[in-house]
Amino acid sequence: MEVQGGTPSTVKRRNGPHVDWNDEQVVAILRKMEEDKSIKWEEGCEMVKRITGSNISTMTLRRQLAKAQQRASIEGSQPEGSNSSKGTAKFEEEEMNWYFGLSKTGTKCLVVESEEGVRHYRRVCLGRDNGVEYFRCSCCDRLNMHGRKAIRFTNGRLTSSLRVEHDSRCLPLSPIASRSLQIDRQCRRDVKQGIMTPRQAWTKGQLDAQKSGIPEAFPSWKAVRSQYSAIVRRATQPVKSPRQYKAPRNNESSAVQELLSVVHNMEARMQQYEHRIQQLEDQLANRDIVVAYEY
Repeated sequence: MEVQGGTPSTVKRRNGPHVDWNDEQVVAILRKMEEDKSIKWEEGCEMVKRITGSNISTMTLRRQLAKAQQRASIEGSQPEGSNSSKGTAKFEEEEMNWYFGLSKTGTKCLVVESEEGVRHYRRVCLGRDNGVEYFRCSCCDRLNMHGRKAIRFTNGRLTSSLRVEHDSRCLPLSPIASRSLQIDRQCRRDVKQGIMTPRQAWTKGQLDAQKSGIPEAFPSWKAVRSQYSAIVRRATQPVKSPRQYKAPRNNESSAVQELLSVVHNMEARMQQYEHRIQQLEDQLANRDIVVAYEY
């Protein structure tokens, strides 16, 4: 890993220049934004760009500011002279490039940025008290590579290592592709919940992509129009109840009518036969006739 252009705040990595958020000048900007709430997020991005030369999105700046505040609260809660590295602080210091996003189905997922690229981890388990969450790699799950180690969060704080083993066929995403995918999923979620129309959601996603510096990576309206419209149809379509099997009516089938007619005639004839037999028995009883059976 080498420093590009002698600037300590921008580090050259495999996937392009990334901002070194531990640099003193960058940390000073975060502290200034924390103290002065009147500074807009766009202004903060410009301040970081003037120092590092890198374009960042407002979402990245929000995430890094939240992490800086979290680190400050952890350091302030530890007693003086304490060298303990156990618990949450240990894992938060180990890996910093993570945040929560949306999965393919619109549920909560974990996005982890590393030197290799970006990986998405879907939530596979939630504790009884909703305090413990487990995340597994979405790509490894699609490859049926179950049993891999999960990443654990407790009350929204990282309590395990982000370094997990992946299958050789599991390839990470580029930061641009990951960001574009998250914007598209947010648009689909807005359409599904009825917050926006398909066109409005796509327009908002296009603006977010421009702010993130990746307008060319976001899909065109022609590419997603039919997909967004299908989401609306599925969301507004009433849920069909299970099919109820009923006995056929008399007028539903001629075959059924014929069968019912035959049964009715047979019942009528049986009643006639029973009535005639009863009459004959009464006559025999009145005349006192003994019937002999020959065998």
